Amino acid sequence: MNRATSLTCLALLAALSANAHAFENGTELFEAMSKGTALRQNGAMMFIAGTVDGIQEGFAFGHQTATGKKMTMGAAGRMMGYCLPRGVTNGQLSDAVKQYLTANPAERQRGATAVIFGSMVKAFPC
Repeated sequence: MNRATSLTCLALLAALSANAHAFENGTELFEAMSKGTALRQNGAMMFIAGTVDGIQEGFAFGHQTATGKKMTMGAAGRMMGYCLPRGVTNGQLSDAVKQYLTANPAERQRGATAVIFGSMVKAFPC
């Protein structure tokens, strides 16, 4: 890798790291999705996708630990009250959260993970 390519990669990594953010609550998440730069909006979308995966993986792992039986991600979602359609995109998950927070502004004060979970239950009922 030449020096110019190395510097470009380093600058990109620094920019992405500066925008990496764990959202505290629904307000921060909503503002990033609504008013943020393209990079900030993408960060919010990836945060949402990671949170949804984490919720389902955590539930499935907890079930396996407690019962000794493996559980699929889909089964974990169904037991928690939502069913993601096959092929759902990160953009669709993000849209669901934004629509939920637009329709329920009082929910913005809640923690980001709770808001994302509530959004999935509302947008993707079983």
